[in-house]
Amino acid sequence: MATPESELPTWSEAQQHAVTHASAAATERDPATREHHLQLAQVWATIALSRATFEQADRFAASVNDLTGTINDIPSRLPR
Repeated sequence: MATPESELPTWSEAQQHAVTHASAAATERDPATREHHLQLAQVWATIALSRATFEQADRFAASVNDLTGTINDIPSRLPR
């Protein structure tokens, strides 16, 4: 059975969930928890992109690229 359109998250809601989890990953020190947030961010990003117009998708992709750079830089900023 398909989910009614009214119960699906909007592009904006899905984007916010993706950004929230990506931001949490960016500040998380525990590798397992960071990976968990990254996986959730990817799922929400996929949902957001599936609900987006082409213009929204382009803007969102740019935001994700910025966050990815920040997340990838985390290991170099952690104390050893």
